[in-house]
Amino acid sequence: MKIQALPQSIINPALKVRDDIKSDFVLKALILANDGTGPLTITKLTYGLVALNQLVKEIVYPGDALTERLEDGYQQIVSNDPWILKSMLGSSIRWRPEVMSKTRVLQPGQEAVLLNEYFIAVAAQPIDAVEIRVQYQQNGIEASERLVLPVTDYHTRNAYTFPLKGVWQVSGNYDFYFGHRTHYALEFSIDMEKLNNDGMLKWKDAMANEDFVSYGQQVFAIGDGEVVDCFNDAHWRILFHDDFADKEKRRMLKQMEEQVGRMPLQYGNYVVLKHAHGEYSVYAHMIEGSVAVQKGNHVRQGDVLGRVGNVGFSTGPHLHFHLMDGPDVYSARGLPCHFTNLMDCRRNPLSLIQQEYTLVMAKP
Repeated sequence: MKIQALPQSIINPALKVRDDIKSDFVLKALILANDGTGPLTITKLTYGLVALNQLVKEIVYPGDALTERLEDGYQQIVSNDPWILKSMLGSSIRWRPEVMSKTRVLQPGQEAVLLNEYFIAVAAQPIDAVEIRVQYQQNGIEASERLVLPVTDYHTRNAYTFPLKGVWQVSGNYDFYFGHRTHYALEFSIDMEKLNNDGMLKWKDAMANEDFVSYGQQVFAIGDGEVVDCFNDAHWRILFHDDFADKEKRRMLKQMEEQVGRMPLQYGNYVVLKHAHGEYSVYAHMIEGSVAVQKGNHVRQGDVLGRVGNVGFSTGPHLHFHLMDGPDVYSARGLPCHFTNLMDCRRNPLSLIQQEYTLVMAKP
């Protein structure tokens, strides 16, 4: 048997919780391949969470539970279009639905996959390794394979300032498991909506864009960089689940994608900046015509890039932002982004946003 993991090293933005450390991280994909000459049956999968060579927590998938996870992985691979798969899982693995199994039995050359395994552990030390052990039967023999993945924290290589001014509510954070975090490049993405003077997020049905406090707010470069991609002509707004569920709308969206590309379709008007040390920042859903830069421009920290809008895959006016390790949002890896000028609602310094619906204020 051959085991392959994505990613091969895991980012764990450890959080101090009183006297302990909370580790919260995800293994995007685990691929189990039968590279032998006879069929094999996977009998058990075990994840061991380790800190300083000590086992902190163990997660075990025996027969039926493992079958359920493998079937779920199979369905996600065979039912999603290539863009969604690339966004969810990057481009380092070539997915081959034709050789995938949805059961614990793998014929020679077949593969099975588990997707988005989330881990949480609270201990005196942060988790620094995941030990993966797969037990199986093949040709009448009990056997096992083992893989150890390093788990590390990540600190941004540059000093960044928040891309907005004033008080904002942050959502879609990495501790919300069913949004951005299911995607490889978007794992540490955040969406930001501005609060009004009463500290409220005003929302009602059929509100005009201009009635939202967020709409039209200036978006700033988090650091010095080069514009490696941008778009400024998007006027469309797409409700992803509703519009893609309609066959005729899906056909129209496919035509739009062929004309403008997937990135503008999804992110509307956006800017991608290349910073020093291999980090890239993304700013999305901005107002049509508001993007103030062009590809190839060099910007300084604090330069205006555009204005908060409501285009692309957007449910309301907000800024989508994330940091990644490459220029392509469909293949790069998402990274946590630390800021130098943030405060929480108690005016305490805040570097990394680690909780859903955190209220933040950017210092001048």
